[in-house]
Amino acid sequence: MLALFDDIQQMVWEKLIMNVAFSGSSCATGLTIGAILADPDAWSVARGCAEEALAVASAAGVTLDVGDPIEHVRRLGGKIGGAKPSMLLDFEAGRRLEIDFINGAIPRVGREVGVPAPVNETVTALVKAL
Repeated sequence: MLALFDDIQQMVWEKLIMNVAFSGSSCATGLTIGAILADPDAWSVARGCAEEALAVASAAGVTLDVGDPIEHVRRLGGKIGGAKPSMLLDFEAGRRLEIDFINGAIPRVGREVGVPAPVNETVTALVKAL
């Protein structure tokens, strides 16, 4: 099914929330998307990243159209459970990472709209430390 967007910010944030949930947490743990979903501790971090992104998007006035956003992330993630996010693949290949533009974007925009994002800050710091 092809989705058309009148609001480019909506499209960007709907994709970003999925990436925020799995990119940094996968890179920091080495886990696939399915393994993150299956592990309560890893899922707690991934979910925290997504929830912060949702709060920042809301404070920034972004309207999302995905129903329950956390269930949306779980459902889409479950369809690609064996996948490694591109950030993990880049890390494994020794390439430069996009952590500042994915997880790092949430606390940066959060500061602009008055929403703290400590989980994303921590994930960003851990990935940078790797």
